[in-house]
Amino acid sequence: MVLVAVISQSCSKASASSERRYDFPNIFDISYTPDTLHRHYGLFTDAGSWIGFTPPEKEKWINGFCGPYSIDMNRREWLAKCAVTVSGMDLGISLKDSVCYYPGELVISSEYKNGAITQRLNFIDANTMLLTIDNSLPGGLAFTGDGWAAEMKLSQTGNSVISVHPTGETVVITFPQNVKLNVDNGNYQANAPHQNRSYVSVAFFCSPEEAYAGLNKSVDVLENPLSALESNKLRWEGYLTSTLRDDMPAEYDRIAVKAMTTLASNHRAARGGLLHDGIIPSHAVGYFVGLWAWDSWRFCAGAASFDPELAKNNIRAMFDYQQPDGMIIASIPILPKTMPVTASRRWCAGRLIKFMRLPVTRSFWLKCILSLCHTTNGGMPSVTMIETGCANMDLPMEPLKLRHGKAAWITQYVSMMWKCLRMMVMTMHGA
Repeated sequence: MVLVAVISQSCSKASASSERRYDFPNIFDISYTPDTLHRHYGLFTDAGSWIGFTPPEKEKWINGFCGPYSIDMNRREWLAKCAVTVSGMDLGISLKDSVCYYPGELVISSEYKNGAITQRLNFIDANTMLLTIDNSLPGGLAFTGDGWAAEMKLSQTGNSVISVHPTGETVVITFPQNVKLNVDNGNYQANAPHQNRSYVSVAFFCSPEEAYAGLNKSVDVLENPLSALESNKLRWEGYLTSTLRDDMPAEYDRIAVKAMTTLASNHRAARGGLLHDGIIPSHAVGYFVGLWAWDSWRFCAGAASFDPELAKNNIRAMFDYQQPDGMIIASIPILPKTMPVTASRRWCAGRLIKFMRLPVTRSFWLKCILSLCHTTNGGMPSVTMIETGCANMDLPMEPLKLRHGKAAWITQYVSMMWKCLRMMVMTMHGA
């Protein structure tokens, strides 16, 4: 369920100059206006959320953030082309449109003859986002939706627009009482009086039950928007402080921030078969929405420096499916939409355990080393070279004797991978 509640409130524009994120403008170019001709190449998503947004393309401008987009691997879909478009009364033609992706914040702005409308989107947590709208135009604001998914059914309850998807995901757009709202012909129109700043709380839930339990959080965010924004600021300041180093050349800073932001955007909260938060390989494509053992271990190495708890949970998520003999399964897909949540753990374990039942042979080690070479080296060594190197190595050929305890298993797995790396290096250097 997605809840969008809008309130208007005048306040002075907060200074953003002290935040380090603003040293890294346009960290990614993910501009995309949904159509049927091409797909998006990434979303603005954060804090483990299962929805994302994109700024519109300048050639196909929409004055609002495109989305929300459902990241569920079993049903990846734009719930709306733009659930909340924002405009002023009698604007005329925009003179200039711009977008900017800062770490943890997405900004779009439209300038007109008599003023401008600037929108900022921040994730407060996995369920809650806050949209801040600054309006320097003389009139009020008009809100409407654009391009709702065909399956969405819109209705009005009080001063709220309720749009429901057959899966249970729902978009609820709630306006304050001083906004005139009308729902008709599959869309809504809302007119608000002039305010210098308006706030929009967007809350996402996977089921109506979760949504009803989490409605108070949306109210709290709307009542204390500056506090919510401060929490986002402190979280991202912590990420950046942990990532940037004084002993690192300044020209490397942007690369480091890009890497950190990529990991943060691939963080997904516990859902369905995923029993702990984790980092997926890529939210941009459906077949990478899940956890894989090999990817998870290296993502932990990257995340540990700026979000230690996420790194720990990424390990815990894999050990949630540890088998009685100690084996860890290869991957954890997200729960199929047709399966009850209570059955997800059995489904994941039963379906995927076979991928880790590999015979420990010389061919097995050869494949491991080839895989590592492919991952870490631009030029692939020949199979013959590696076979020659492996022939001189004392490779273990018996099934691994598994030690009890999760901490011991992590140590043993990492130790095994280091041995593979050592073999690869020695082979490639002719040792």
